[in-house]
Amino acid sequence: MASIASIVGLVVASVAAGVVLADATRRDLERARRLRWVLAVGAASVGGFVAPAFFDDALRRAYLHGVKPEPVVASPVEMAVLHLTVGLTVSATAVLVYGFGSRLGSASEG
Repeated sequence: MASIASIVGLVVASVAAGVVLADATRRDLERARRLRWVLAVGAASVGGFVAPAFFDDALRRAYLHGVKPEPVVASPVEMAVLHLTVGLTVSATAVLVYGFGSRLGSASEG
């Protein structure tokens, strides 16, 4: 199941970085600033899919104590969906931070 999350993570990170690159190019941001945003969003996106694999035990405990009403075992499919959800949430948040951050930064500069 971890390989599925890794493959999905690479695809989602590429799409997120591509969206940021397309928007930053369309808005004619300077090259260095555009590169920083693309790399930051791509790295955050990949990190969002890699981090659950490293912190699997802590994530599993938080899921069992916070979401499940009684301490039962989480199935492998549930954990895979949880890993994907964490990664997609981090990726979406990174794109939103770019969207707001790049516009706020350009408003204060101009």
